[in-house]
Amino acid sequence: MTHSCPKHVLTERSPIAANHFPIALSVNFPWILAAITLAIILLAGSPSRGGGLGIPTQRVGLGFGNLEEFSGLRFNFSDRNINSMTGLHFTLWSPKDNDSALYDGLSVGLVGTTGDRFRGIAIGGVGIGAQKITGLAIGGIGVGADDVTGAVAGLVGVGADKITGFAFAGVGVGVDDITGIAIGGVGVGGNDITGIAIGGVGVGGENLTGILLGGIGVGGSSITGLAVGGAVGAERMEGACLSLAYLKGISMTGVGTGAYTNLEHAKGLTIGIFNRAQVLEGVQIGLLNYAGNNPAATRWTPGINCHF
Repeated sequence: MTHSCPKHVLTERSPIAANHFPIALSVNFPWILAAITLAIILLAGSPSRGGGLGIPTQRVGLGFGNLEEFSGLRFNFSDRNINSMTGLHFTLWSPKDNDSALYDGLSVGLVGTTGDRFRGIAIGGVGIGAQKITGLAIGGIGVGADDVTGAVAGLVGVGADKITGFAFAGVGVGVDDITGIAIGGVGVGGNDITGIAIGGVGVGGENLTGILLGGIGVGGSSITGLAVGGAVGAERMEGACLSLAYLKGISMTGVGTGAYTNLEHAKGLTIGIFNRAQVLEGVQIGLLNYAGNNPAATRWTPGINCHF
């Protein structure tokens, strides 16, 4: 017995099969393009030899590989010994020997990116490291720099010698000198803080000026402005130091509160359950008050005590 194929199979091209080709091509085109692009990147030039492919030139346009000086849109696996980049730059791996690089524009590193200076927007999957940052820098784990002007944010931390602008970290912000706003999920610490500092647990530093909010406490050598925390302490305090539990200082000028206020020299108003001042120039309001410079009969008083 013989079998024959249907006539239309032998003589006609199936319209269904024909229609599948453009559909499959359109579905797979992004992946095909990505594979071609990746191949060009890898073949264009490795970081170790500092090569790359630029279209239409090696300095301007669309670039692939470790082009050391380029303006435009560039893709690279890992930057190494870059001189200057202007435009949009994307890398897959962390850089090496790249401390002198100058980046202007948008710089994105899947793992991270480092350089001498970033001006514009810098984003690192793990982190950003630079001598100077001007603009916006975001690190998946953190951002570290000598000098920052603008806004920086890290999921874990932000560290710098000097920040002018805004800093946010999921855990903490540590800086020698900050002028602006600093927010740390756990805390903010610095030598000189001027502006607004907010720490989930605390804020600490040498010279603190502005608005200071610490969940557990605020402490420093000098506090000027408004300080609010479970405990507040400094050698010198001027302004309003509002603690829930404990207020401690050598000198305070202004308003101070706490369940227990313990001051060497209090000038102004202190409010607490127990207020203690070796030298009082002002008023104490509390369940029990002590003013060491009052006459013996009025040194300890309930309710209110004063010395002018």
